[in-house]
Amino acid sequence: MTATSTDRATATARIDYTVSAAVLETPAGRAPETSVQPPASPAKACVSGREITIHVASHLTLPAGTRILRTDVLLAGRSVARLRGANPVARVSLARLPKGAYTVTLYVRTSTGKMVKASAIYHTCTSGRRTSWDALPGLLSAAIESQIGAA
Repeated sequence: MTATSTDRATATARIDYTVSAAVLETPAGRAPETSVQPPASPAKACVSGREITIHVASHLTLPAGTRILRTDVLLAGRSVARLRGANPVARVSLARLPKGAYTVTLYVRTSTGKMVKASAIYHTCTSGRRTSWDALPGLLSAAIESQIGAA
């Protein structure tokens, strides 16, 4: 195994191991009983295809007159983007990540020199789809028509 640190130093490690099993004794003249089962089919693992867009300014409450200068975006503690400008938009891909909860953290440098932190937790492989805002007007109108029809 080879590992590389953030300062690009590398190290190599080797692990050797031996697996041993207990020996079963059988009565003389009898063959040991064995049961061979076909290998179980591997369970299909969920792999996310989710990509999220984060409008940084909408996740922060800044004092009046304070502007955003720079934003660092981290996914599970690893930097995925460094954005510059007053209204940054981060696109974070959760694609090909296994099922789980992942924290997206924003570190924002303001025009006053302060560093502001905001974070949110996103789940991959969620069951079902949430109602999108585009479909909401149709759902509301159907609900209103059913209420009018019932009256």
